[in-house]
Amino acid sequence: MGFWGTFLVAGSDRSLPDLDGVRDLADHIIWHGKGQDGWQAVQLHRTPARLTGRGVR
Repeated sequence: MGFWGTFLVAGSDRSLPDLDGVRDLADHIIWHGKGQDGWQAVQLHRTPARLTGRGVR
């Protein structure tokens, strides 16, 4: 039991951490994996808003 972060999955020819919007989250990316056919995933370490009481950071 626990919180393992958030996963963002997308298909792109560009590196997922380099995409607009994802680049802004670079400090939160703890893992980046690439699969077949351009599919990629990043794991973001962000505490859920309901646990912080201050909204998503």
